Amino acid sequence: MTTLSLVVIGAIGLGCCHALLYVAACVTVRWQRTVILVVALLGLLSQGYFWGDVTRTLRRFDVGGSYFWLYAALLASVAGMVWALVQLGTTLFRRRLPD
Repeated sequence: MTTLSLVVIGAIGLGCCHALLYVAACVTVRWQRTVILVVALLGLLSQGYFWGDVTRTLRRFDVGGSYFWLYAALLASVAGMVWALVQLGTTLFRRRLPD
């Protein structure tokens, strides 16, 4: 697997997880929304772990160059996890979902 295809697959994975968060915001059935949010949260967690591990490995081997896109992927993953946790919290602790 080439580096470019790995990056493209990772970007598609992050995009799909963020799309799931958007879909979950539109769903009004509580259990469906919870399941979608948990799946998106697990996907974002695994993406963040993967890109963090890649970043740590490259820095450990003292590979030169810019780590901008790796940090951007980590930031997108963390932002998505925060968004998923906020939505999950409002889903679980609110008595009734907004219409």
